[in-house]
Amino acid sequence: VAEGPRQVRGAGVRRERPACRARPAPFLVWDDSEGRGFVFLRPGGIVMLAATTEDAARRLLVASLIAGDGEIEVDWLSADQQWAIDVCLDARLTLGYGGTICLRGQPRMAPYLPGGALG
Repeated sequence: VAEGPRQVRGAGVRRERPACRARPAPFLVWDDSEGRGFVFLRPGGIVMLAATTEDAARRLLVASLIAGDGEIEVDWLSADQQWAIDVCLDARLTLGYGGTICLRGQPRMAPYLPGGALG
């Protein structure tokens, strides 16, 4: 599962893992022949989602929306996360502008949803 973030952002999540697990929210894993990945959740949203394929990421995002208690936000979407935008639209979530993502010189990070400071 650790290969998901390493593949899409060039680094693992070993340092972020304790902070994510300390939160009182689920940690979901997807692992099959089509891909693998994980998502750390927080009340009302996603802390971080990383997967080796868009199909695995899509399945994790759908599971996150189902696991969410009440309203859930999916933050930091860009054109590189069209798979996530499709899932959000299928779930009838409202898309809105919330801020700028600065990625100059950084490789494309997909299928990946960063989580604020843990990006």
